[in-house]
Amino acid sequence: MKKILFILIIVLVYFGWNQSFRDHFNSQEYREALLRVEGAKGRGSGFLCRLDGRTVAVTSLHVLCAHPNFKLINTQGALLPVKSGAAAIGCSAAKLEVTGGAKALTLLENVGSKVNIGDTVVILGNDGEIKGKVSNVSPTFVEVKAPSFSGNNGGPMIHCATGKVIGVAVCLPKYWVDREMGVRKEYRCFGYRLDSVSAWEPLNWQHFYTQATQVERMERLSDDFVAFSMNIRKKQKTEGKYQSPAVQRAAQQLAQRSKARRMGREEYADLIRGLLKDLQFATGRDIQSFDARNAYDFFRSQVEEQGQIREAVYADMTQMIGSRRR
Repeated sequence: MKKILFILIIVLVYFGWNQSFRDHFNSQEYREALLRVEGAKGRGSGFLCRLDGRTVAVTSLHVLCAHPNFKLINTQGALLPVKSGAAAIGCSAAKLEVTGGAKALTLLENVGSKVNIGDTVVILGNDGEIKGKVSNVSPTFVEVKAPSFSGNNGGPMIHCATGKVIGVAVCLPKYWVDREMGVRKEYRCFGYRLDSVSAWEPLNWQHFYTQATQVERMERLSDDFVAFSMNIRKKQKTEGKYQSPAVQRAAQQLAQRSKARRMGREEYADLIRGLLKDLQFATGRDIQSFDARNAYDFFRSQVEEQGQIREAVYADMTQMIGSRRR
């Protein structure tokens, strides 16, 4: 019995030491491959990587959307001129043909079979080194539990066990519905896989940023709609907090009617129902007018997600009004 226990202790110590060794990470080895994506509104991250036998600059499409007229700058402060670009189909990744560049990172192939739940990853970029644990591996992304970040968006997600890139890191707000609290927002961290990209779309910068502006407006409207619904649920003041004219008008109408006289539960529910109907029309026009047939795959998925968020708000508000009437 003592011999078995001794062997078990040795095995546990070995695997514990081995995992510690595998999770050891020296970010200095990757520093030369890191890039800054700088624009008038701030900066994101990027990196040099070997894709299909060529060295290219990689970042996320979310970063490119946020930084029109961006510049790529390496860690030595040198500008890397961009000759052309392409957007991945199926995920938020962009590859850019650049002039110059030194060390390039190596991509891990067959991520689905080599990365496991619980593996340690490191996300590199402008915010430094951020560690996390893999919580999900899908055909297009690896999700990790890690502190939220913004400056590292577009940077490499490194698999510590192999030392290779498994994806382009992005921290995004995601909405979900809580039956008691309504529509909630949380930030989640993803590494969009480069090994599973089946095709790339050439980037026409004018068309790309026209579509990016349209989607940004949709996102602001969706955010306002979520905030409006949460303020009603919490019985807080609703006016004066929105960027979208449609939501601002609804908030003002609600505030004016509420101040004019005290309303009963049924009358208040009818008022909210009427405002929701107006907002449903207003929040549907931008999605309907979006030219999805001629849009990049990335923006088509973004618009679809905005529609899902708004439908979730409608459903939640309708359910809340119904429960209050009872």
